[in-house]
Amino acid sequence: MNIRKILTILAVFLGCGLLVGWAQSWEQIRQVSAGVNTLQAGFVQRKHLKILSRPLVSEGRFYFRSPDALRWEYLSPVRSVLLLNKGSVKRYIQQNNRLVEENQNSAQVMKFVLPEIAAWNRGNFDSSPTFSASLKPGRKSRILLTPKDKGMRAMIQAIEITLSEKPGEIDTVRIIESDEAYTVIEFKNVRTNQRLDDILFSTG
Repeated sequence: MNIRKILTILAVFLGCGLLVGWAQSWEQIRQVSAGVNTLQAGFVQRKHLKILSRPLVSEGRFYFRSPDALRWEYLSPVRSVLLLNKGSVKRYIQQNNRLVEENQNSAQVMKFVLPEIAAWNRGNFDSSPTFSASLKPGRKSRILLTPKDKGMRAMIQAIEITLSEKPGEIDTVRIIESDEAYTVIEFKNVRTNQRLDDILFSTG
C-alpha cells in the first residue's frame, strides 16, 4: 500500500456544547476532542482523477477509541481492514472470502501514518512533526494541513478538513494529491462515546 492510499485513511473528532462557528482556536478544538472517548461512523470515499469521467467510489466504516486505537474498514468495492492498537499496526485484505493479513512492508509505512491519525482524533493538529496546520475560522471552519517533508509534498499537496456547523463534527476531508487527482471523504451516521469491544481493534 502506498502512502497516498494510506493518507486517505482519516478519522474525525466530535464533541458537543459549543455554538456554530465553534472552532475559533486550536485550544477549542482540543477541548471538544477531549470529551470524546469513542467514535464510530460510516464513510463514502470518492477519488477523482482527470482521466476518469466518474470518481472511484469506496464505502466503509471506522471506529476510534481514545487514546490510540483505530479501525478503518473498507466494505466495498473490496473489503480491507486497517488496525492500530497500542502502537501495533496491521492490515488485512479479503482473499477467497476471508481476511488475510498483509506483509510487514505495508505495516511499516502504516506505523508512520496511523499515529498521526490518532493524534488528529484527539484534536492535536498543530503539534504534528509531519504536517504544518492552519485554521481558518468561519461558519464552516477549515483546517489546512501541508506536509513539511519535500518528498511527501511530491505525493500529497495538502489535506483540507471542513468542519460542520454542528459542534465538533466534520463535513468532509479532501486530500489533494496533484492538480489532476484528489480524494474526498464524507462521513455519516456518526456516534460518540458508545462502548466499543476490544475485538474491533485486535482482529480483521
